Amino acid sequence: MVRHQVPPGQLHILSAIRILSPIATISGVAKELDRGVNVISRQTVSMEKYGLIKRVKTTPRSNLLQLELTDKGLGLTKISGQSEAIDGVLSSLTKQERRQIKSILNKIIYNAEKR
Repeated sequence: MVRHQVPPGQLHILSAIRILSPIATISGVAKELDRGVNVISRQTVSMEKYGLIKRVKTTPRSNLLQLELTDKGLGLTKISGQSEAIDGVLSSLTKQERRQIKSILNKIIYNAEKR
């Protein structure tokens, strides 16, 4: 399933960046989504080309990249199923319980994309 010409996996990455912002990194997103750092790194290169995110070095000589949503990327997170409406429904859960549900759903979607 593709919404707004963006694969679901990339929508999940955008949502993870939004959750982790302002300290979102590739490794942080990989941990949040329970995916490999290399997978997230490759996808962020593509997402940057489409103007969804910016990959910014924390310092000029650093290899560590922070991820920032562009206006286009932020707009897609609001449109996607990860919107504030769903967060409102899940507000009765603790932060840890919400992360667990999101992690489980991400695994299901990731496996569905493989097939």
